[in-house]
Amino acid sequence: QHYGDLVCRFGLEFSMALQIDGNIIQCVTPQAADAGSVEVSVSHNGLDFFSATEPFVYIEHVSVLDVQPRLLDVRGAEEVVVTGTGFDAEAGFPAACRIGEAQLNAKDLS
Repeated sequence: QHYGDLVCRFGLEFSMALQIDGNIIQCVTPQAADAGSVEVSVSHNGLDFFSATEPFVYIEHVSVLDVQPRLLDVRGAEEVVVTGTGFDAEAGFPAACRIGEAQLNAKDLS
């Protein structure tokens, strides 16, 4: 593992980078002012940056406030309603719920 002069940049914000091996660099995301897309780039000298081909997307903090019903039949096939904040369908990620080991598609009821 090597720190050296490696640095990551998320939009205009810089963060520390750690080289895991010859093909992997690990970055710590800086806090963002708002949700949205930013360009991610890395540098080995702090001057020359190389950008990722896809943007990085910050999303709002997700918080689950309630799940109903709380008791479910072991046979399954029951609808569960999850209430919370930060469920932003426009972020471009499909909504999903995980119950135990099962991951299921979710639908927006709002």
